Amino acid sequence: MKQLFFLSFLIFFSENVKLTAQNIARPVDVLATVRQSPAARVTAEKLNFLRTEDFSLPLLEKGELRTETEDFDLKQQNFALRITPNSRRQMRAQDSYHESLIRLTELENREALPDLLEKKYRLLVDYERLSKHILYLNILQSIYKKRNQILRGQVTTPDFDLNELVKNEENLFDAETDILKSKQEFAALKNTLQTELNADSLTVDFADIETLLLRVENAAPAPGIAAEKLRLRLAVTEAELEIERAEIANPIDFIGAEYGFNRNEFQRDFSIGASFFLPIKGSQKIDLAELEYEKTERKADFQSDSIARAGEIANLVTELKHTTEMYRLRKTQLTDSQTDFALKQLLKMSDADPLQILRLREISLRRRMDLQRLEAKIYEIYVEWLAESEEMIALPLRNRLSEEEESF
Repeated sequence: MKQLFFLSFLIFFSENVKLTAQNIARPVDVLATVRQSPAARVTAEKLNFLRTEDFSLPLLEKGELRTETEDFDLKQQNFALRITPNSRRQMRAQDSYHESLIRLTELENREALPDLLEKKYRLLVDYERLSKHILYLNILQSIYKKRNQILRGQVTTPDFDLNELVKNEENLFDAETDILKSKQEFAALKNTLQTELNADSLTVDFADIETLLLRVENAAPAPGIAAEKLRLRLAVTEAELEIERAEIANPIDFIGAEYGFNRNEFQRDFSIGASFFLPIKGSQKIDLAELEYEKTERKADFQSDSIARAGEIANLVTELKHTTEMYRLRKTQLTDSQTDFALKQLLKMSDADPLQILRLREISLRRRMDLQRLEAKIYEIYVEWLAESEEMIALPLRNRLSEEEESF
């Protein structure tokens, strides 16, 4: 009986650990793969384009050269030159719009990170959860197998309990099914590691739960990337509105010069002039109204998003604290368990009933499995909080699950 746990560990490692040298990944290696994702690359290329290309408005918007003959006589050509200038206000408005667009794209570059990073964090949590779960299931399976052997040996005795044998076999079948499902999930995670990092396994070392809870309680509220995006979109809309206003405020249609034949005086004339827009009240009213409406809508979205996000974060913190309290309670109950005390006493007895020992082992193991499920749930809630509060993408990027919080 004392060899039961040792044999279970051997079973687990013989099936999940290769004897040959392995390429072992670290959590920061997994998290750093987000930088190489297609979405991140596309956004980075877009940002690089905006930074390197010149989007400034030229002093001259366009030029036009006209020519015509006098009575089809090529020697008597008339020329007209027209240029349309941009005002200084228009040029400043365009520069402001370009800067706002760059800041918005920079934010979109960060915005691509939360979903990608959350998947990587969940991979780490699932890897740790399944590693422990499979280990526990293998031990549980070995308990049921050992009990089956004992019960089969009692078939012909007066103490034989058929119901116990049937129930034990059902438990064994359930454990074997759970092992198969868990191994399939675990294999999928390992395939991801192999594809992205060419790694065979992963070393996971999480900070303890109390440390994570302390980080949540001490976290300073941030404006949030969604709210910040709405603010920057508002700035872009404001810049577009200023471009429209600057265009309306520019009175010059064009500046022109003409050189041509004067048939009345039989000589060539040169003249210059300009064309001006006459201010007509309300001529651009619709365009401006649309932009003003969009600006107002952005402000409302900003306020609405901020309120909704604060509520979601508060709910996650409450859930995390409640689950942590449950975890502490279960851990205390496990420490003070009379089942473990009774098991230790039975193991000292040479004539102890093996079925009783196995029953106590099963109870003790299932309690540890319950504790492990609560632990996994806490880490899952913490990852969700990291994503919602955007601590996950706070710069510099760090492994927020580890004790040292290594950067990557």
